[in-house]
Amino acid sequence: MKLRRSNFSYDFCQYSTQFLMHCTHKIVYDGLENIPEKGPALVLAKHQSYLDIIAEGMLLRTCKRRGSWLMKSGLPGVLEYLGGIKIQRLKDVNGNREKMRVQVHDAKQFNADSAEYIMWLYSQQEIVVVHPEGTRIPGKVGAIKKNMIEAAKEAESMYNLKIPLIPVGIEYLPSFPFSTVHISAGNPVDASAQGVEEIIKSEIGKLSYIKAR
Repeated sequence: MKLRRSNFSYDFCQYSTQFLMHCTHKIVYDGLENIPEKGPALVLAKHQSYLDIIAEGMLLRTCKRRGSWLMKSGLPGVLEYLGGIKIQRLKDVNGNREKMRVQVHDAKQFNADSAEYIMWLYSQQEIVVVHPEGTRIPGKVGAIKKNMIEAAKEAESMYNLKIPLIPVGIEYLPSFPFSTVHISAGNPVDASAQGVEEIIKSEIGKLSYIKAR
């Protein structure tokens, strides 16, 4: 297995978007020390704007790390060269019963291949970034999906690794002349912690200055 991401393309895109973001926004970072200098990690970030992935990439770049992001399969394939990992959402399957049966089978196989790649990324000391609510939810924190947390626990056991869960919150503040983007990385959470989904949900809410509901 090999890295799907092109580090050259990734770095060029990150440099370009970071330059543009600094031209139009005031960027404030908190908790940079919580991003590991080396080794694998699972970043669980709040998703409420199309700017989120750029902001998350800036956070990692500031910490001299690269990442790979889960993304739905309908997005442009070129994003895979920039760190995207495509998954097919079963809720997007539609059509008649026979067509849906075939689509669900294909989606499950597709997602199994992506899951195998994610496990490999951990073994290569990479950072994986996901939006654990599963979709954009502005203004509140939705339920945390546990599949990626379970995968991190499995990778820990399989490769004898420690994969910290890093909650990340992003707050967008209107201001003049530049709006402020506040990007905060929280304290690492153990994937095996009791009630880990509720811990992550609470931390993401605090870091995004959103009350978890």
